Amino acid sequence: MKPFVRLTSPDSAVGKTIQIIGGGLMNATSVTFGSVQATFTAHSQTYVSAIVPANAVAGFVTVTTPTATFTGTRQFQVIPTVTNISPVSGATGSQVAITGTGLLGATQVAVGGVQATTFTVNSATSITATVPTGAVTGKIVVKEPGTSGASAGVFTVTP
Repeated sequence: MKPFVRLTSPDSAVGKTIQIIGGGLMNATSVTFGSVQATFTAHSQTYVSAIVPANAVAGFVTVTTPTATFTGTRQFQVIPTVTNISPVSGATGSQVAITGTGLLGATQVAVGGVQATTFTVNSATSITATVPTGAVTGKIVVKEPGTSGASAGVFTVTP
């Protein structure tokens, strides 16, 4: 079988296990998400499992063996997860701290469906956003290319 790599799922959250199928994978020496190394297990010549690493961002997954490096045919998307917002209420113009995983690739933050014009990605686990004009009470959503994640609770916009 000619060596190749294909993901069984195009997206997942940090810490989740993904399946990689292909050929010539048994002696895999590394798996990377973009340039970020992942913990992995080579189960057979045709199957490797890998855990989505904490600093992963959207990009291609590669499997390296002693003789070659194989790159997936489609980009992998990291699903952002919002685990906490603080404070849980505030007025337009106030700041809200968003905690979660897979946040490095954030391209947009919305409060109650209204896009924040100002936000800073501090790390893979932290974003600071300014509550935008026109925001309404609702979930905080972090968007990344091809995917998004929402807070479990709502942010209450106060007068």
